[in-house]
Amino acid sequence: MQTGYVEIALRNPMSRGSLYPLDKLEETVAVYGKNFPVYRSVYLYDEEGYDFVKKHKSVKGYNGYRSIDYVPIDIDMVDNSGDKTLDKAHDVYDLLKEHLDAESICVFFSGTGFHFDVSANVFGFENHAGNNLPYIVKNTMMKLIPGADMSVYSRSALYRCAGTKNYKSNLYKTYISEEQFFGMSYKAISNLGKRWDRNDLYTYPSDEQSGKLENLVSFDSPNVKAFNNVTVSSNVVPCVQDMYNSEPQKGQRHITSMRIISHFKRNGIPLNATKAAMFHWNRKNGLSESQLLTNINDVYTKGYQYGCMDNIMMQYCQPNCIHFKRKDYLMDVFNVDDLQALLNTRMEKDFSGVSINLSKLYGLVGTESIVYPGELVTIVGPTGTNKTTLAQNIALSYNAADDTIDKESQIPTLYLSLELAPWLMHRRNIQIVSNTKSEDMKRDSARTLYDIHRDKLDHLMLQTISPTIEDIRKKIREVSPACIIIDYIDLVEPPKHTRGEYESLRHISHALSNLAVNYDLIIIQLSQTSREYARSGTLDIYSGKGSGAIENASRKLMVLEGDSKTRQRRLKMVKSTDGELWEVQLEFKDSFRLKRI
Repeated sequence: MQTGYVEIALRNPMSRGSLYPLDKLEETVAVYGKNFPVYRSVYLYDEEGYDFVKKHKSVKGYNGYRSIDYVPIDIDMVDNSGDKTLDKAHDVYDLLKEHLDAESICVFFSGTGFHFDVSANVFGFENHAGNNLPYIVKNTMMKLIPGADMSVYSRSALYRCAGTKNYKSNLYKTYISEEQFFGMSYKAISNLGKRWDRNDLYTYPSDEQSGKLENLVSFDSPNVKAFNNVTVSSNVVPCVQDMYNSEPQKGQRHITSMRIISHFKRNGIPLNATKAAMFHWNRKNGLSESQLLTNINDVYTKGYQYGCMDNIMMQYCQPNCIHFKRKDYLMDVFNVDDLQALLNTRMEKDFSGVSINLSKLYGLVGTESIVYPGELVTIVGPTGTNKTTLAQNIALSYNAADDTIDKESQIPTLYLSLELAPWLMHRRNIQIVSNTKSEDMKRDSARTLYDIHRDKLDHLMLQTISPTIEDIRKKIREVSPACIIIDYIDLVEPPKHTRGEYESLRHISHALSNLAVNYDLIIIQLSQTSREYARSGTLDIYSGKGSGAIENASRKLMVLEGDSKTRQRRLKMVKSTDGELWEVQLEFKDSFRLKRI
């Protein structure tokens, strides 16, 4: 029986960075899987890996020992057609059956496509555990099933566990028998995914055919020693160097290859030399040869170019780069094909787990108000109107209409609390999720409430220093949040060259807006009202300090009105560039909930 540690991510692949003993996986999936996705790592880690992740809070950069218990085979949706997807899955299954008994293959409907599990012992992979195992697994599967998705075999790959929900389709990853697999239509199979079956959690392929496919194992791992002997200046576009030398994130092989190829072309590298370099890069990335050749041809004939503000390039940006300060490694220019591709990607993207549905949180029937990645949202209000409380409510997905915590809507959030002490922020968070008054938060009850409600808090990260924009950028790269809340904007340190309040707020707001767009995340900033509006008591789009600067940079702007001497509040959406305006009446509760009335 396999032992070791498995990486687990709850609700969202971005909430990764925790290793659990392998024997705790079933228990974790059983507790959480019915309500939201649970992801696990393809590979297992030993004590060295566990210590590395404990220290660094991530598997990124770990190149040590790995083993594997089950080999997943992922069949994604084909041409947005369920029937074509099922046909492809049948073909892959038939290919596996040429080598294995049916008992050695577990078939799952993933919620959109299909997923097969095969015991790693069938390949004898237990004999090849180590730092090169991901290469061995990937090259072996490329030989066995050339049409399957190879990104699932990268060092840090995750996949969703059986018996857990697919947010995109709202269907469960469901075990299906061979008879169902071949005897039912795609629609009928997908209907099976509507129900949760605890037995799906404990369905595994047989390992009785251990070693049966050992003759297919490929040891053709990339040999990069020759490249290591070449000295390359570390300050000349290091982002591209990193893209070339590391494996891209799942789903980014195509777009990453386009940026590397573009860099080669812009620097005068001949077409044949680029082909040779990219085929070497592709040995560990698994794009089909035809797709890679198409990418190379498109870049060299259509002139695709990518600069410092490109979303993918930004992920690899480094301060030692000669272009870092001025961000002048080409400004992005898009032709209509580029723009249509961007639009298609956006329209097809699943925003569950990365967006905030204000319509749901505030019971706005018939009104659409959703905050999407790439948006800067500003909350404006006078002192004492509970702006911080409102931000905490949103961060915790408090449903003000139903007076409940909507755990499924929570997203990884970095909260920059620049005024309140961290212990006080934490106490208030516990009060909100447990609906507990301050007077009831005694020492022992606080511990008990935390233990009970911890799962409603573990998507939050807190920082309590006054950062610069560059500090925020570094933290984004470090913890990969889906949302950042800045409480409040005045305490973000402006550059030394800015003069006066208006210029500082203008610079900070526009810089935050750029961060939201470039890193495709939500940023919520809190701002005080100007003295003039604070005295008038009536708030609108121009109510914030440095209002023109803040209003221009914000995609959405909300104002929170009320008298600090009363509990009544009014929340208004006064600007929404891609949505509707609205207002609701709220009441402040002793549990720091702002409940709709």
